Amino acid sequence: LQAKHHQFTPLRAVHAAAQESFFDTSQAVKEAEEILAKKEEKHGD
Repeated sequence: LQAKHHQFTPLRAVHAAAQESFFDTSQAVKEAEEILAKKEEKHGD
């Protein structure tokens, strides 16, 4: 049981890191969408 748990921990760490980078990406997408929306507003005038 101890060995299995020891092997599982790095997988959890990798999974957590993957989730973090996913959230970073979605935040960057949100910011890009806001910039595009502002550009479209200016273009509409």
